[in-house]
Amino acid sequence: MQLVDIENKDKYERHFKYLSNAKIPKLPKDIQKKITQECEAIDKENEKANGKIAKAIVEISEIVNSKLAKGNKQKLKDLVDINKFTKDPTVEPKKEFIYVDIESIGKGTGVISYEQKILGASAPSRARRLAPINSTIVSSVRPNLKGFAFIDKAIESIYSTGFAILQSKNEKELHSKVIYYSFMYSSDLMKEMENTMQGGSYPSLNKNDIENFKIPVPSIKEQIKLVEEIEKFEQKISDNQKIIDSSSGIKREVIRKYL
Repeated sequence: MQLVDIENKDKYERHFKYLSNAKIPKLPKDIQKKITQECEAIDKENEKANGKIAKAIVEISEIVNSKLAKGNKQKLKDLVDINKFTKDPTVEPKKEFIYVDIESIGKGTGVISYEQKILGASAPSRARRLAPINSTIVSSVRPNLKGFAFIDKAIESIYSTGFAILQSKNEKELHSKVIYYSFMYSSDLMKEMENTMQGGSYPSLNKNDIENFKIPVPSIKEQIKLVEEIEKFEQKISDNQKIIDSSSGIKREVIRKYL
């Protein structure tokens, strides 16, 4: 089996040669031991952080599947607007846009990467959706992988038509975040999606499918209380994710300290 892209073979060979010739300082055994101990301590903190994140996700799921399920079920088409806003970036060929495609969304994390940039002139035909603040983006391709996210920041971006963009029609009836929590955590809604998906290698949903999904809608007072409760767990997830994200940099500092 071919493991290396032929077009990049020379690049890989040069990189390998550089690494092969790189000199690694020989450190005394006591210094090596200290580095190992400090890095292992960082790894343990990472394990703890991952455990806390996993626990928080389970608790959020339990809240959604117990408290949210008490409401009367209604079809999404009566509650949300889908793909309300669009934009054709090619009409501004020299402008640079942030482009969010399906690969830009962390599966099951709700995290969006805004790093991908495109010029209007070279924008793909799928780059057409707009996602205003407080909207939920739902990957219509392989939705079982949970490529979902909630837009809580006003970042000017173009989204792929592989997403359905959902907005509450009436915040006094359906809280925006409840839409996101339903897609991300509701086991009943996930079953609906799995039973509806069509296609072999790339099972997907269409707008009509999503419009006809039903979600339970408790009173707005109960929704607000539920959102506030879940946001506390989301803060725990965010705090522990920062620990994980910073670990590589901390390890580098440990190594630099002893070199």
